[in-house]
Amino acid sequence: MDNTIRNVATRVKAGLPQTNTKVTFAWNDVTLENVRETVEAALTVALQNNWRRNGIPAEYECNVLHHLTAPRTRTVATITPEGAAAALSKLPKDAVLAALRAAGFDV
Repeated sequence: MDNTIRNVATRVKAGLPQTNTKVTFAWNDVTLENVRETVEAALTVALQNNWRRNGIPAEYECNVLHHLTAPRTRTVATITPEGAAAALSKLPKDAVLAALRAAGFDV
């Protein structure tokens, strides 16, 4: 398999400038099983983080393709109405109203 080159922008801390790094991923001797194990481990951590916030299910079927093709800003978590209300309650009322108006809500 060919090497893959990606440009990665990293900030030391939020608000600081990004530093760009050219990363070459060497795929020499990597097997499908290696890739599966790595993806499963990463998704397991993401799922566990979600379950800690929203409840741990007895069973769960993970659609790997869904998680791999979701936007970069994705999160496995879903927000509940209560979670949304709690998050919004921490913001200034004017900011919430302005965001709702900008989104087309008549408030």
